[in-house]
Amino acid sequence: MNIDEWKRLLLGRTGQHSVRSLALAVGMEPSTLARQMRTGLPAETLIDICRHFGIEIVPMMVEGGYLTPEEAHNGDIRRALREATDHQLMLETLRRVQAGSASSEITDPIDVGGSDEDYDVSPEALKKSDLGLASKRGTRKVDAPHAD
Repeated sequence: MNIDEWKRLLLGRTGQHSVRSLALAVGMEPSTLARQMRTGLPAETLIDICRHFGIEIVPMMVEGGYLTPEEAHNGDIRRALREATDHQLMLETLRRVQAGSASSEITDPIDVGGSDEDYDVSPEALKKSDLGLASKRGTRKVDAPHAD
């Protein structure tokens, strides 16, 4: 972006009337901000301005040419997936299946890389593994009334 494009973007978004007033508002020397706008505004400066004025950073990074719209959108998706609960993820999966828009990654059987023959489920092997404990029969302490 050239200096005129930066002026239009930054002054329009911050409500400031000049580069000088913008720089002073964020604690910069006006000449430093003007030089940065001419030679290439550092991302850190843009982020500082956004934070100071409460402007959303990611859309400004897209408008400033630091991120593509696709990059910005992918970050939103990754964050949303990380923050979604298991219940929310399962509801979305069910919605896609019911709508017929689920891909084969959801609707096809899952190949876990082995067959039943790859697992030793003999009584001897089960005794040595945690699987054997899971299948053990008998009264469990937690099933008894007033268990400690």
